[in-house]
Amino acid sequence: MDELSATGVGWMDGDGSLEVPALVVGSERAAASVWDAPFFALQRAQQRESCLFSASHGAAGGLREGAYECPVEETRKRRRLGGDGPEHWDPMNGHQTTEVPLFSRGGACFASHPECCGVLGLAFKSCFGEERPSGVQALVDGIAEKSYFQVLSVTRLQNVPRHAMHKSFARIYDIPATVRTVYHGTSEENARIIAQLGFRNAASQRARFGKGIYAAASVWEALAYAEPDAEYVQTFLVADLIQGPTRVGHENMADFGKDLEGQQILTTTNPEETIFCAAYEDQLYAHYRVTVRFMVERPLCPLVHNRVGVYHPVIWKRIKERTNATAPAAGVGASTYVAPPRVSKKATELEEHMSFAKDEKVKIVLTLKPFSFCVGHTGFIRKIIKDGHVHFCVEIDDLAVRRKVELINNPCYPWFTDLAWLRCRVSHIKKT
Repeated sequence: MDELSATGVGWMDGDGSLEVPALVVGSERAAASVWDAPFFALQRAQQRESCLFSASHGAAGGLREGAYECPVEETRKRRRLGGDGPEHWDPMNGHQTTEVPLFSRGGACFASHPECCGVLGLAFKSCFGEERPSGVQALVDGIAEKSYFQVLSVTRLQNVPRHAMHKSFARIYDIPATVRTVYHGTSEENARIIAQLGFRNAASQRARFGKGIYAAASVWEALAYAEPDAEYVQTFLVADLIQGPTRVGHENMADFGKDLEGQQILTTTNPEETIFCAAYEDQLYAHYRVTVRFMVERPLCPLVHNRVGVYHPVIWKRIKERTNATAPAAGVGASTYVAPPRVSKKATELEEHMSFAKDEKVKIVLTLKPFSFCVGHTGFIRKIIKDGHVHFCVEIDDLAVRRKVELINNPCYPWFTDLAWLRCRVSHIKKT
């Protein structure tokens, strides 16, 4: 060929004749024309890709160091293998889910594993206060001494599809990235199912504050619903909750409604905001599974009981057999008690308390989170009730605010007869 010029089909000789690539054979060579350009272009691209694959993988097909990989395929591979998950995750190795042990009693223990220390330190923070041990074994020993719960294992749960759907939920509902750490007590079998399939609304059996998936702010309340096995071993999950708009719920509530700004309410809670009911499964993602054993062989002392406060009924029954206690078993949402035995106090109505009297005008300076819109408003104390705590029932002056309070309120106490009243503590009000 005297002179070459590239075309979409082949090459042109200097005399204008067409030279067709060698990959076209037989009758195809004779019939080649400019109308075959897309066909030849595709074949040339496939040929180049084949050469690149052979050069980078070799005869054995394994990827050579520094070899070329298509950026699009690399991105797809990273997402398929979970490379877009949290940075602290271990490699997924092509799996959708995997479990990474962080601590096992009697097995390998990472003495200063910061991740495991963080999980246990946050869950059992009431055992230590400000001076929390720095090592895993010291934390485990301290938890056993101060709560009678032996930590048996801590496992990180890595589930690519569920984690991606959890993050997508926050984006779709335009919820800030901040999440709440909560605890979900269940049986060991159910905990393993959740690790694989995620939380399921269909498995929920409780509806005290609405129909949904329940979790607690306190690990003790979660353990009150963690079904123990024959050796009194219990399992709970450490999860992230995308809380979103929230209101106080009531029994069997299915439609959580909308808040004052017209946003869909995603979570209900109890008046103390210690229990949370999520309307949707993807609001929750379980990061860790923790197994503990309550040491029923040790007599329960008042100091430990005062710290824990609530127990699963099976464990409480065993405790009573050893200590002869008479206080009832408590579950999530039940009132706590100081030390066994203790009888629940009867609610009594007071005329005054801490210099505040009935029908006195006060200003709201603090409220529970769902009623924050009441701060700054004034009203009259209509009732003062003492049932272990002292509650001030305040009727807000502003009618519109009273209607908002009535919309959110939950008839959680027999003496709470008017839902338009705002229930306050002494620290929530001041004299005008």
